[in-house]
Amino acid sequence: MKSISFIIAAFLCLMLPLPGNAQIASGGGYTLERTVIAGGGGQILGGARSLESTVGQPTVRPQMSNGSYALWSGFWTPDSFAPTSANASISGRVIRKGGVSLSNATLTLYGGPLSSPHITLTSSLGYFKLENIPVGYFYILSVHHRKYSFAQNTYEFSLFDDLSDIVFHASEIPHNSNRRIIK
Repeated sequence: MKSISFIIAAFLCLMLPLPGNAQIASGGGYTLERTVIAGGGGQILGGARSLESTVGQPTVRPQMSNGSYALWSGFWTPDSFAPTSANASISGRVIRKGGVSLSNATLTLYGGPLSSPHITLTSSLGYFKLENIPVGYFYILSVHHRKYSFAQNTYEFSLFDDLSDIVFHASEIPHNSNRRIIK
């Protein structure tokens, strides 16, 4: 019987016009500005309004504080579960047979929120590094060299943290092997 009375009371409250910013309670250095009608976990529909209840929680998500204490009440989650690091770096090396470094190879990064590809060249020791790359996205890294080809010239990955030790291996067949040498 109590649950039916509650449902009727909740339904009537939903039919009333809602105030803009209503102050619920105040006193002693605090103000409580939000509260919910908690119907015990269910849904009430009526006209243009509906009520998704919160199983008896007095407030949902706001922080109440006074002096040296603070309270987050209700069922709440942090604002974001995304990684806290905004950017990461991608690094590695380009080599040919015997681990010999390959300088001046072009590495191109596509994907994620990049408005244009990020491009870098390998150093004289074959190393490369791309910095300030947004995390939480899927990327494709490709390699190209004017004299060599690559059996696998792309590396696909989702970036969640710094990524290192990517190695591209140049093939033994030079990229321009179909040219004839005239003596």
